[in-house]
Amino acid sequence: MTRSASVLFVCVVHGALIACGGDSEHEPAGKWNGERPHFSIQGYLNGEELALSIEGDDVADGTSIWCEREYRAPLVDGEPDLSQAVHAETTIGGYATVEGEERSFELELLGHALQNDEPGTAVRIVPRVDDMEPESDQMWLEWEWTTIDGEDLLEAAAQEGSFVLHQFSGMPGEGGIVIPEGEGYVGGYAEARWSVDERLSISFTVLCTENEVEEF
Repeated sequence: MTRSASVLFVCVVHGALIACGGDSEHEPAGKWNGERPHFSIQGYLNGEELALSIEGDDVADGTSIWCEREYRAPLVDGEPDLSQAVHAETTIGGYATVEGEERSFELELLGHALQNDEPGTAVRIVPRVDDMEPESDQMWLEWEWTTIDGEDLLEAAAQEGSFVLHQFSGMPGEGGIVIPEGEGYVGGYAEARWSVDERLSISFTVLCTENEVEEF
């Protein structure tokens, strides 16, 4: 899919980042904003006060904001066997222009199979420890900023918080759990804390346009 890195513009107003333009006025986070495609974030992280909200076509068609589902599948006769695949990660990605600087971002929900959860399931956010997988009711949550050229600006894992799944739709393909690319939405609400002063509230419902299958 061809994407535009300048669809979503973010302005700095009195020290806060506000989504400029778009199809709706700013709606502050604080709860899940429903099934209508959207991405909303509010809080403070890495010296920036964030308050942005995006709705409309930019989210609905997966152009400026999208979801990627990651599956893991064993190799059988040199090919990944999707009938044995498991859902492992969910990433919300997008583009923003911040004070004239084009960036991409990723919200990563790691170490938890959201596809297995019922709507309303609450998952606890815990510190990331690479050699210790989260428990079944836990996950890691990371926020990443990257320049359009691929230079890492920030990669930070939250230390605590909670995520509530509200939607994970899409019909898996025949003989497995992998939902085809471009089908299905993921929606939820997160309250995540990085430090005493750093905290984000995040609401989203986003089309899943991409899949990644990791072989093992």
